[in-house]
Amino acid sequence: MRSERKKMKTKSKFGPWAGLFLVAGFLLYGGCTFVPFDYSDAGCVTLEGIPLSDQIGLRFRDVESNFEGTVVRRSFDSNQWTLEGKFSFPTQGYTVGEPSIIVRESWPEQVLITITFWSPKVISWVSSCNSDMPVTASFNAAPNAQITLSICNRPEPRCGCGSL
Repeated sequence: MRSERKKMKTKSKFGPWAGLFLVAGFLLYGGCTFVPFDYSDAGCVTLEGIPLSDQIGLRFRDVESNFEGTVVRRSFDSNQWTLEGKFSFPTQGYTVGEPSIIVRESWPEQVLITITFWSPKVISWVSSCNSDMPVTASFNAAPNAQITLSICNRPEPRCGCGSL
């Protein structure tokens, strides 16, 4: 008698879709996607100030980031300037950093104000509501200072790896 070997099929405990769910899970999680690029100038927009008619200062506005703000002096002979503004984001999940203010002592003085904000992560669940975020700062500069304001949008680092 010959012994016949039967080919036995083994059934997977997880079914045929397990591999697909595993691949989809890796794609959604994405792992740590820190990209070591220099983002110092990427995503920055320099705004042009419009002189105010009722105060000593400038008005700044950016349609893409929904930023509106002013940089004003307290009085005609004051060196104290105040930045006040707000971002109106379409959803929650945005983060706004403290303004970076550099006063270059030249003639006339040049003031460089940079406001950085971070958009929500690419794959994140955020509610769809208007979210206003105020920005305030003050600095000392000459009354005839030339003021430049830049708005920088940075991608949110994923899974806490590194900083951009």
